[in-house]
Amino acid sequence: MRTIAAIPTTYKGIQFRSRLEARWAICFDVLGIEWHYEFEGYQMEDCWYVPDFWLPKVGPVRVCHHAGTEPGGAFENLVRDEIWETQHDAAIEAARTRRFH
Repeated sequence: MRTIAAIPTTYKGIQFRSRLEARWAICFDVLGIEWHYEFEGYQMEDCWYVPDFWLPKVGPVRVCHHAGTEPGGAFENLVRDEIWETQHDAAIEAARTRRFH
């Protein structure tokens, strides 16, 4: 399987490690979700972990480059129940069509 390298991307003056992360930031903005990128790290049992995003209403969110976001709990509930049903088309279109320099 071929590995595709991430493309560092700037959005709102923030240097994201990949376009996928930047596109999620755009989605969050369009949906009105407050977010912080690589906000705070945590000491795990054997390593230091920094989640991709911190959403104040949800907590840490990890963006998975193979599937969008890591499945689970509060993030899925926020997107599905509070926002996604009415605004997902606008968020996806904004993220999909954004041109980065």
